[in-house]
Amino acid sequence: MADQNTDPWSSGQTQAPATAGDNPWSQPSETAPKADWLDRAAEAPPEASFDWLDPFAVKLIPLDIWVDQALDWLVFNFRPVFQAVRWPVDATLTGIEGALLATPAPLILLIIGLLAWQTAGPRVAVASIISMIIVGAIGAWAE
Repeated sequence: MADQNTDPWSSGQTQAPATAGDNPWSQPSETAPKADWLDRAAEAPPEASFDWLDPFAVKLIPLDIWVDQALDWLVFNFRPVFQAVRWPVDATLTGIEGALLATPAPLILLIIGLLAWQTAGPRVAVASIISMIIVGAIGAWAE
């Protein structure tokens, strides 16, 4: 195996290892910080006091934390229920997706146009067909 200091693009001569003085971005050891931001312990944010000019700068009600904790508890305790509900919904959606992808695109465009015409009128039918053609033209038909 080649030496780590060998330049693969040179004629095989070895280079001296780089020193701190060779690096223009290095700092002298006297001015170097003792620890960077990754090594420091997390500093507590300063206590924010209430400001009458900006009353909503500080969150008074931690609703996001409460909702996250409630969702974590629900998922942990009712996972079997969610799995039981997910199965028929997933099977139905997968079946519909398979049927739509197996049907030729012109037939789907015709069905969408007829449904839109019957429910909302001819203008919406034309807009629906044009919209679906645009979806196919940008390559998002399968999605």
